Amino acid sequence: MSEYDRRLTPARPDLAAAHLRGKVEAARFVEGVRMQIVAPVVDLKSAPSHEAGLDTQALAGEIVTV
Repeated sequence: MSEYDRRLTPARPDLAAAHLRGKVEAARFVEGVRMQIVAPVVDLKSAPSHEAGLDTQALAGEIVTV
């Protein structure tokens, strides 16, 4: 997984996007749901924790898969 930019690749060791099956290692793979950001800015962190570091941000109007 280190060859992928983690800010752009929806994969972590415990969870990854279904379309990455066979390309990255993860405990489970899931289909995402497309949604639109409505808050002015949304922080995207490196792990599902308040203490996790900030990887990037999504801006109002952007379409993301969650």
